[in-house]
Amino acid sequence: DSITFSLLWDNYDNVLTNQATIDGFIRFPSSSRIEAGIYNARADFNRGIWQITEPNLFISDSGFYRIEHFYISKGEEKFFVNGTISQDPSDTINLVFKDWSLSNFNPLLASSALEFDGIINGSFGMFRRDSIPNIFAAITIADFLFNGVYLGDADIQTRWLDADNSIAVNVGIFNKSELVNQYKVLDISGYYFPFNETRNFDLSITTQNLNISVMKPLLTSFSSNIAGFATGKLNLQGTIAEPLLTGSLKLQRAELKIDYLDVNYSFANEVIFEKDLIFFDQLTVYDPSSNQAVLKGGIRHKDFRDFRLDLSIEPDKFLGFNLNRYQNDIFYGRAFASGIVKLTGPFENISILVDVKTEKGTNVTIPVRYSVDVSHGDFIVFTNQADTLEKSFPDAPQVTGINLDIFMHITNDADIEIILPGSLGSIRANGQGNLRLGVDPNGYLTMEGSYTISSGLFFFSLEQLLNRRFEITEGSRIVWTGDINDAEVNITARYRIRTSLDGLGIAMLDSEVAGQKVAVNTDIRMTGNLFNPDLSFGITFPFLQEHYKQAVYAVLDTNDQDMMSQQAISLLVLNSFTSTGISGTNPVRASSIVSSTLSNMLSRISNDFSVGINYIPGDRVTDEQLELALSTQLLDDRLIIDGNIDVTGSNANTQQTSSIVGDVTIEYKLTPDGRFRVKAFNRSNDLSLYTDYAPYTQGVSIFYRREFNGIKDLFQRKKNRDK
Repeated sequence: DSITFSLLWDNYDNVLTNQATIDGFIRFPSSSRIEAGIYNARADFNRGIWQITEPNLFISDSGFYRIEHFYISKGEEKFFVNGTISQDPSDTINLVFKDWSLSNFNPLLASSALEFDGIINGSFGMFRRDSIPNIFAAITIADFLFNGVYLGDADIQTRWLDADNSIAVNVGIFNKSELVNQYKVLDISGYYFPFNETRNFDLSITTQNLNISVMKPLLTSFSSNIAGFATGKLNLQGTIAEPLLTGSLKLQRAELKIDYLDVNYSFANEVIFEKDLIFFDQLTVYDPSSNQAVLKGGIRHKDFRDFRLDLSIEPDKFLGFNLNRYQNDIFYGRAFASGIVKLTGPFENISILVDVKTEKGTNVTIPVRYSVDVSHGDFIVFTNQADTLEKSFPDAPQVTGINLDIFMHITNDADIEIILPGSLGSIRANGQGNLRLGVDPNGYLTMEGSYTISSGLFFFSLEQLLNRRFEITEGSRIVWTGDINDAEVNITARYRIRTSLDGLGIAMLDSEVAGQKVAVNTDIRMTGNLFNPDLSFGITFPFLQEHYKQAVYAVLDTNDQDMMSQQAISLLVLNSFTSTGISGTNPVRASSIVSSTLSNMLSRISNDFSVGINYIPGDRVTDEQLELALSTQLLDDRLIIDGNIDVTGSNANTQQTSSIVGDVTIEYKLTPDGRFRVKAFNRSNDLSLYTDYAPYTQGVSIFYRREFNGIKDLFQRKKNRDK
């Protein structure tokens, strides 16, 4: 009985053609014997023409398998199989290679994350004894590549030793660099005992500058780059079921990129292999700025199964992450920290405990994506109500199989920016706080703790009409109580301007007094949920004399939030008060609108400084005025400049010359932590009508600031307190 067959396939692709024709037969000479052969085979596969020539024969009979004259060629590459495999140890099956490319086998290894390349020559044999297959080889591989990494030329030699029923192994990979003398990158020598129940391995493994980037495909789940070299000696003993690997490897110029953090870490030290343990003895890890962290502990396992982490990392001003907004939509920026990190548990359920404090250079942005359109606020009404309340909670990071518990002690060294919902603006602040961030194996995030702002800026935005830079008052807070999307805020920010009181129409003030400019603070208070905050306004007069304040507050009701919102928006947009409906006048000048628009354009140039311009043209009665406001921080935020320059010209009916009035405050941090500071200021006195009343107030001060829990802390050195 026999069967003839013909197989054809074609992928009908004009670019990458895969097609073949295979003709052959199958015979059944007896009930236990099967014979098969191929007498015509040609395939255009993987950009090569493959051919199988006859005669060839495959025989399967009870107790043995035989292959006769099976010959495959692809151009100059040739692969030949011939022989028998059975229980008779004298029977062998031989595979012979001639200029054969190892990459031909890669499609068979696609699911194993392994890839080989190189030109192989020599023979490879197999025999079976006591149902255990054994191999022997005499093979050379030119230009051997493993997982895309060039290693050199490989020589693999094995032979059977009847005396002790073992296979002698001698494997070497030789470096071929023209810059250095040839040496063995990898040397494996010793014996393999296939029939010994208590010992299968007695191998010595020596490496010299072995490129560890061959491990890259095995780490793709968390790393896209590993590089460096390993030199050392290992011994492999034990059995297949219970292998014992001991020795050490010294890592040189090694680096590993953690993709989730987007940071390349480098390290150089010794890795020790003990029974059921891969041990790191004070392994020093460096970030890109050469800051250090010390890695201690190891990876435990049971016979190279059931791997468990038992590691501790002690970072010192170390870069924890370096992300941009496209890599993480929960937070991004750069974070430097000191403290301790512990990683424990099996690979499939790792527990990470972090207890760190932030360090200088930390700059983190948190975008709040749950947005509310400011047109719903009662302080301003827009005619287009098409935009409605939008909810878009941040997507939690896709973290599974990890328990993460992070204690963060935030210091003033950290710059925190929160981008508020919709077009409301952003907060950039420095402060202190203790926060606890948790992530369970399902990826659910929680946050607990509070953050108190020491100093900062609120960049207030109102649709496309307005951009103003407010100073956040010290003591403003953000509090989390569990849900990361449910933060409570209590923030007050202040915008300072100089303007006249004539828009209020205060009857108690004559026209000359009302026309003079005074310092006005416009406060904005943000309360409630951070993802949908409530906004309210307040107005104060820091330098106004008490009897003038009484006259102002007689018409400006600070308890009437509608009035406060109306006046605050007028001050922010037009730099002037609006009529309260009593007796004031508030003509809207074109110059005010132009000045406000120009100020908004200048404010958008950079968040590092704020510029404001206000121009009032003169007439037959009043003088023309030009006011320039500037606020910025220089010299790594140690020099703070805040000032207004008011230039008053002359009108057609007066002979007065132009005058310049300057309100300037300059503050410099004598120490990087801001504990010692010096401050100087010059400011105009408000509503000065008398010749014996000084038009300016100047001052210089030096002050010292220190936080303490008890009086005795004031007299202790920092190092003693830390102990």
